[in-house]
This record gives sequence, structure tokens and C-alpha cells, in this order.
Amino acid sequence: MRPTLFHCPFGTRFVTSDQPVALFHPLAARIGVGPATPGVEISLPLSSRSLLLLDHLPGDPREVVASSADVEEFNRRTIIMARDYVFTGEGPESLMPAIDAWKGQAAGFEYEDIETDKEYVQVQRFVAVGPDESR
Repeated sequence: MRPTLFHCPFGTRFVTSDQPVALFHPLAARIGVGPATPGVEISLPLSSRSLLLLDHLPGDPREVVASSADVEEFNRRTIIMARDYVFTGEGPESLMPAIDAWKGQAAGFEYEDIETDKEYVQVQRFVAVGPDESR
């Protein structure tokens, strides 16, 4: 996968969470995805100022300054992936509108226990973050 290191522009910051690695795919609601699925993006906030993105696009590793829209989108993915906690270094109250907007969505690993008379099976699947449907 091609790595891209994003840096925040002045006045913005990346958030992190208790489940900070986000898998994103534009068709996430319709197909099963994993890290090897073409079109998947994996994002991981490294600090409030930088984030690592892995994608399947061709090319060399990159280092870029994120746009404000990029920061908002990566934060949306991180917030949706969060199980219980979202972490930010300063001004946490400014995140409340975003958290309220996306808290009903969920992504990450889902487990289903299936028990019969003869056996017990646990089915695991990964639900990726999909596009922002509010736009």
C-alpha cells in the first residue's frame, strides 16, 4: 500500500479514539471489505498534527499538507470508528457537533455468536466507514 503522511494546516487538528485505525471504502455499506480490497483507505492519526493514510493508488510515498476538508473527513472516520472515547488535545467542546452528527454510525469488528446443539461458531466481519451521506 502507498503511504501518505498528512500534516494539519494551522488552526486544525486530528483527533484520535479508542479504536483509531479506520478502514474507509466508498461502497462500504454494500460490500465486505478488508485491507486488501481495492479502493480501501486505512487512516491512523499519529498525533494531533499528523496522520498516516495507506491506499492502493500507484506511486511513491508522499508527505502533504491536508486541506481543512481532509482534516474534517479523517476526523469523521476516526469518530465513527470510536467505541467509547474520542481524544483531542484542546477545545474538546468544538468536537461536539461532529460527534453528535456521527455518533449513530458504527464501524469496526462485529461478532456474532451462533450456537447449535452440536457446535459453537463465532462469525466475525469488519464494517468499514462509508462516505458521508449528509453531503
